[in-house]
Amino acid sequence: MKIVLVAPSIKKSLSGMLPDGIPKSVSKHLGIYPHLGICYIAAVLRRNNLEVQIIDIDGQGLSLQQAINEIIKYDPDIIGITSMTFTFLYALDLAKEIKKVTNKPIIFGGNHVTIYPKETLKHPCVDMVVIGEGENTFLEVVNALENKTIAQAQIDLEKISGIAFRENGQIKVTLPRKFIQDLDTLPYPAYELLKNMNYYGCNVSTPYMLMLTSRGCSGQCTFCCKEPWGFQVRYQSPKRVADELEFLVKGLGIKGVDFFDDTFTLNQDRIMEITSLIRQRQIKFEFSFLTRVDCVNKELLQELKESGCIILAFGIETGSPRILDKLNKRVTLQQIKRAY
Repeated sequence: MKIVLVAPSIKKSLSGMLPDGIPKSVSKHLGIYPHLGICYIAAVLRRNNLEVQIIDIDGQGLSLQQAINEIIKYDPDIIGITSMTFTFLYALDLAKEIKKVTNKPIIFGGNHVTIYPKETLKHPCVDMVVIGEGENTFLEVVNALENKTIAQAQIDLEKISGIAFRENGQIKVTLPRKFIQDLDTLPYPAYELLKNMNYYGCNVSTPYMLMLTSRGCSGQCTFCCKEPWGFQVRYQSPKRVADELEFLVKGLGIKGVDFFDDTFTLNQDRIMEITSLIRQRQIKFEFSFLTRVDCVNKELLQELKESGCIILAFGIETGSPRILDKLNKRVTLQQIKRAY
């Protein structure tokens, strides 16, 4: 089985073309970011002896037609497309064009379709949706579809948790899939399948990469949807984090890392273990992370700085106590001032 996993363009999506108040001379330099979701899925597929290709449209600097040409050239048995809300329309355009040249199954995944699986399947160009964490789900789907069409594999597909597909003209949503509890069981993302490692963020050095060391968020903010990752926070062990960092920095020559955990310093003891391992192993790199103002202290920030941190981002949202309460941020202006 040959599988291609596609990351639509962010820069050429509808949101990328709308005026956002930022001059284009500035916004074009805000970064090109790898899609870790499909890299994790690719790694799991490869671990199970399946042939996988990744097409990252922004990362490779491709037009929509060039991406389609790459897919045709590869001639996959299954096509997976990831989608965030602001890339969904671009992903649909891509799927429509692919359907003009091949009838191979197109499977959508990602945050947007996790929230709206039935709505997504109302588009005929989408054959199936993977809901939530996709690593094990996508593997089971690939195994079910070996030498079969979706129609022929429906009995097997009904047994797979965390998918939606059309069955006899009706949209079928299977049982929810449980979250992966032990993140250390996942292989490293398939970084080696990313072509032209020209990714960059707006803050740290290049060559550049993202990392996720945890999944889930315990916050209760009213503006955020927790469906893709859940409220329970699941962590990679400090050793696993250090091992992957060492592979990136010493093996691939990465000099800058953005940690994209929802709240990187939620478990402060764990972060102290990670920074200790970074220094013990002499892993030299710059990094940034996202966190909350109530999840840092002076000692922790000093440790992070000595380990290579050059910037962090707090989710503050507003300076109004009334709006902070409405957003259920569970922080005060005093905590915000103290963190700064």
